[in-house]
Amino acid sequence: MRFFRFFASYGSGEIDPIGLSACIAERSGIEGLSGERIQAETLRLLVAPRAVQALRVMDENDILQLALGTRPKVNVFERLVSIEESLALQPDDLLRLAALTIEQEQDVLAITSKLKLSNAQARRLSFTTPLDVDELDFTIPISKLDERSLRQMLYRLGTRAYLDRCLLTWARSCDGDGDGDGELVWKKAYELPQRWSAPSLPFSGADLIARGFKAGPSIGKVLSQFETWWVLEDFPQDRQLLETKLLELANCA
Repeated sequence: MRFFRFFASYGSGEIDPIGLSACIAERSGIEGLSGERIQAETLRLLVAPRAVQALRVMDENDILQLALGTRPKVNVFERLVSIEESLALQPDDLLRLAALTIEQEQDVLAITSKLKLSNAQARRLSFTTPLDVDELDFTIPISKLDERSLRQMLYRLGTRAYLDRCLLTWARSCDGDGDGDGELVWKKAYELPQRWSAPSLPFSGADLIARGFKAGPSIGKVLSQFETWWVLEDFPQDRQLLETKLLELANCA
């Protein structure tokens, strides 16, 4: 593991053939390494300057799958690296790990267990799975992405999870070269938090109680219904409209 990390961090030209042959001969020894050791070496490798080249060599020689316990998605990883570079972003080890290993929800549990990731790391990875059918579908044609749906997603996920999800679905949408117009639309989607901040829910339980409604579980239900309506209506700010809708829902509860 360290041989490949050093190559990714400091190497130039082709990888040393003698060292590579030794690693191939002893690759089964990876299975005896602790998850913590594999995690430390992997996360440092993933952000190294020649990470893509190192991972490809590891993958071609059946070393990477042994280390990660899953079939790696090197093409998606390479695509993410290219996107990061185009946006002048600093390499992100967890985001790159997600690109390399996460394809569905159970992959999060598998890589968390294999690499002995922390709860905080696992939580972040949980937001990098492909989008659910109830969320915005980033697999539809690029031209059909609309900003209203993106705003809804940003509100639901929060900024960091939105940006993670956006970058990864962008990387997964095309393993090869994307068309220029498509790249511009993805970039615009990624930059949404720079031009729009998700507003706070305009009412709380205290507001309903102040209007004479009894405290209890029904308050939470009304607020949940109101929030769903408010988000789908694209976060209206007209106070009279909001008051009317809130009272309508509360009176029907």
